[in-house]
Amino acid sequence: MRPTQAGPRGWRMAGVMAAAVALMAGLAAGPARAEVASAAALDSSRKAADLQKKADEAKKSIENTRTELNEALGLYNLIVQGQEKDPRSAHKKLAKILDGIQKERSSRAALWDQMQAKSADFFKGWEAEIGTYTSDSIRQVSQQRLDAAKARYEKMSEALTGARELYSQFLTNFQDQVTLMGRDLGPETIAALQAPAQDLNAQAEALKARAAKMITVAQENRVALTGQGAKK
Repeated sequence: MRPTQAGPRGWRMAGVMAAAVALMAGLAAGPARAEVASAAALDSSRKAADLQKKADEAKKSIENTRTELNEALGLYNLIVQGQEKDPRSAHKKLAKILDGIQKERSSRAALWDQMQAKSADFFKGWEAEIGTYTSDSIRQVSQQRLDAAKARYEKMSEALTGARELYSQFLTNFQDQVTLMGRDLGPETIAALQAPAQDLNAQAEALKARAAKMITVAQENRVALTGQGAKK
């Protein structure tokens, strides 16, 4: 038999079949790309939530420390000002509070380190994501928001660095005085502590200002990242 030669109708049919195959391939690729994009969106959402959770924990640690230090300073000032009726009992309570603060110091500092590590990973992923956008305008908006977020976290990091140094000096000073009081709570010792007490309270005020700044920046970050205020 002679091989059948394709006529015009045969070529048209072949063209239709080729178009159909191409269309099916496109339809198959479309959902695949959509699934990748959807997975990327979910991943970025998860990372944003993880970062905010760690930032909330770090902010809460500052608030807890501030509350505990205010209580400790209140007792300390009553003792050095001679207004405490039972100095020995007040000192015992003061020493216990300060001991708790010291024990929590490392774990609370670790929260900030973890938040900074999370933010670095988050920004790295964000930078990589910008290159995947098909829209120039979306790439531009995303880059602007990324730059703003980096600036906010850099501001928080700078505040943290300064606060840590001051906090270390403050706790060392505070611990020294509380240890001395444990040995001697007589009138001469209390009189000798008047000048150091002024220095300690000045350090405490500076530390409170740093803490307030960090809490404010953390709050600004939360609003900017999530559109929501402080978590209750």
